[in-house]
Amino acid sequence: YRLKMKASRYVFNEIQKNFATLPFTLRAISDEKQARMGIVELAKHDMVTGYPVLYEKAGDLVAHFKYTVLLLPSGTVRI
Repeated sequence: YRLKMKASRYVFNEIQKNFATLPFTLRAISDEKQARMGIVELAKHDMVTGYPVLYEKAGDLVAHFKYTVLLLPSGTVRI
């Protein structure tokens, strides 16, 4: 698909260059205003997919853990 807006082409190139396979935030793109305009066309044509916002019940406790996992031929290793 050929992107029509210059902002969309700019955002797509920034994503491909800096975040090819990783999730990202629009704040990480150098020109955030252009990113907000361009991301609309990218999402409309299914070139990017947004992560859904997760909501918890009011009053519930939530824990968030991050760690790195190595996928090796002998098995997985959590670092």
